[in-house]
Formats: sequence, structure tokens, C-alpha cells
Amino acid sequence: MAILNHCHVMPEGVKKDDPSWGTIPVLKKWMNELGVSKAIAFAPFYYQMEDDPNEWLQQAIADEPDFIGYAAINPKEDDAVDRLRSQVERGFRGAKFHPPIYKVQINDPAIDDFYAAAEELGIVIHYHTGVHGWYLRKYEPILIDDVAQNHPNLRIVMAHVGGRAFFDQAFAVLQNNKNCYAGLAQTRRDTVAWHLTPERIKLLLDGIGPDRIIYGADFPYNDLAILRDDIEWVRGWGLSDEDTEKILGGNIARLLGIEE
Repeated sequence: MAILNHCHVMPEGVKKDDPSWGTIPVLKKWMNELGVSKAIAFAPFYYQMEDDPNEWLQQAIADEPDFIGYAAINPKEDDAVDRLRSQVERGFRGAKFHPPIYKVQINDPAIDDFYAAAEELGIVIHYHTGVHGWYLRKYEPILIDDVAQNHPNLRIVMAHVGGRAFFDQAFAVLQNNKNCYAGLAQTRRDTVAWHLTPERIKLLLDGIGPDRIIYGADFPYNDLAILRDDIEWVRGWGLSDEDTEKILGGNIARLLGIEE
């Protein structure tokens, strides 16, 4: 497995009853256990620390060549584009956009310059898609179609593929836009809101193919045992070794231009 995608990292102590939860040393240990060479690390959300999350991550992975950083920026803030450019210039390769946390509508015209900058910079926009509080009409996955159509060279990953509630919308966007990728994070277990049934996994494989499906760990919200089971789940789909490895890291490596 080349790259472990979709890892939320944070300083020690964010979770009071487990101070090491979500920390880089824990992620490195899990990577070693899983045989993973690199990981994509998302900056913490604004409510998880007092200091600038992006500056913290820049410093935290400065001496960690196996980590690829993604910024966490509210695209509606006045200086969002400048901050994005600054973080990319310093090595970040993507941005995590969680619309219901930021309270920003996906296709708000006011953030089109943010998308244009991301497209120009050649980075990935990694969306959360799936029910997560706030007004559903402002972040239903179908709105990503507007973004993908207006910015056809923007690289988009749709984490959770809409989950139980919004899978059909997410699937439509994926079929309609070849610059959009299905992010399989928290989709295996039927106890999770983003579970995808075997029938829906087959729809993805048949409808967009293994070249546009990307496994995501959702570290640390999944534990190590769950990640092991997830990987075996993907390996049990009956695909060729080549297609399986694409899903388990090859596709995101290609998307980011990273040598495995």
C-alpha cells in the first residue's frame, strides 16, 4: 500500500481522555503496522486548537518526508486565496473542505476564486460529503457538479461518496465529471452513517471504474483494527492486483504526482 489517504492529525491532548489520539507518532506507528510508506495529513479543524492549524501542521511535518500536508481553510474568509497559495508554496498538496463545519455552501459564487486558485495550483480539494448537521440543501453533493463543471481541471475527491443518504447524488456527480473521485472513508461498516452496500460498491466499480476510487482511512476516527479490516475488504473485491493497489494508494499518488 503506497499512501494512506484521509488522515486527520492534531496536537497531543485534543481528546482529553486519550491525549495521544490523532497525533503524528500514533499515525506513524499505524503506518508501520499496515506497511504504508506515506500518508496524507489534514490540518486540524479550527475548533481543535487555539493556534493556526495550518502553521502547526507545516511545522509538525517539516522533518517528516513521508507526510503530505493538506490545508484546512475556510474558503469564504477574506484572505482564503492568499492563505491557500502560501500553504501550497510551502509544500501542501491539497485542501480539506468540510462545508457543514465551515458553514459555507459548496457552490457559493463568493468562493469561486478559491476554486479557481486550487485549479491553477493543481491541488486536490477533498470534500466531506454526507449528512453532518447544518442545512442539507447547502452541502448536498449534487452542488459539487457546479464546481466540477466550472473548473474541469480541478481535482476533486468526494469523501464518503455521500454516504447512505446522498450516495445517488454523489454517484451522479462522479459519472458526470471525470475530475471527481470517490473517496471510500468509513464506507465499509453498516453501523456508520456513510456505509455503502455491496451493491453500491459494484455501481462505483462498474460506473466509474477503479481508476477513480480512493480508499481513505479517516484516521483517527477509525482504529487500527478497522483499517486492517478495511484493507482486506478492498482486497476481497476480486479485482486485479493492479486495480486493487490503485484504490489503496496508487490513484491518489497519481493524482498528486507522487512517486510511490
